[in-house]
Amino acid sequence: ALKLARQVGNRRSEGHQHAGLGGLYEALGRFEDARAEHESALTIFREIGVRNSEAWALYSLGSVHLAGGRMHEADSYCAEALRIARDVGERRLEGCILHVVGRIHSAQNRVEEARAAYEAGAVALREVADAEVLARVLCSRVQLECREGEAEAAQSAMQECTALVRDLEVPEESELGKEIAKARDAL
Repeated sequence: ALKLARQVGNRRSEGHQHAGLGGLYEALGRFEDARAEHESALTIFREIGVRNSEAWALYSLGSVHLAGGRMHEADSYCAEALRIARDVGERRLEGCILHVVGRIHSAQNRVEEARAAYEAGAVALREVADAEVLARVLCSRVQLECREGEAEAAQSAMQECTALVRDLEVPEESELGKEIAKARDAL
């Protein structure tokens, strides 16, 4: 598909193909390959002026850097992605970015900032009714609150998560299923 997008000169499709490859490489744990593909996507989206796709590419780079333990870079990419997402009104993307920002802050033991990011992300995701990503945010919140000894807050987040996923039929072996199990284990 990438080759075809290049042959016909469809830059937008080419950018999306790079982004898709980046996501696949990230899922495989091949973070340098993922980073390269997301950077290619970012370059294309900036060249053609597609701001929402530019924000998604920046978010993806933030996520890849977080997975690779490069917190400063992750935070920088997410900050830029968040500015654009807010400028273009992409509330779902805003919620996704804030989830990663919360995870960055949590990893750095910036607890209040992590809580604030998770809560702001949850608000955005409730507005757009994205139950799956909201469940991920809540799982991260459960783990943070357990780590901090805040059992009541952890339990509250887990109850909301459980209610959300009840209708989603989440397989245990899926990424979300594993996140839910990890959050339950933390309780």
